[in-house]
Amino acid sequence: MALNTFSDKKPIQYFKIYLIVSTTLGGLLMYSTMGNDLQYYSPFTLVMLIWHIMTIIGICSKYKWGFYLFKFYLIVLYIGFPIGTYIAKRYFDYIKEHEIERRYA
Repeated sequence: MALNTFSDKKPIQYFKIYLIVSTTLGGLLMYSTMGNDLQYYSPFTLVMLIWHIMTIIGICSKYKWGFYLFKFYLIVLYIGFPIGTYIAKRYFDYIKEHEIERRYA
């Protein structure tokens, strides 16, 4: 199978869109409920927001570290039984079957 076919990239593109939408909505929700007073932000929320942004940048720019952040995201998602486990397993199978790691420099 060719590496650059549209159907080969589709699941990764869907995951990028999901991350962009969830990060944007999460950031807006956090900003709208707490304002711009940083003392009310939880450190966990800020770390998660930064992690999502870094994962988006890494996946879009096709850096090797972005691929590893994506795999780490899937490992964390794997813990969320049953839906997270199902989604992560499908993505891991997809990555292995289509050798997605070769695309990231």
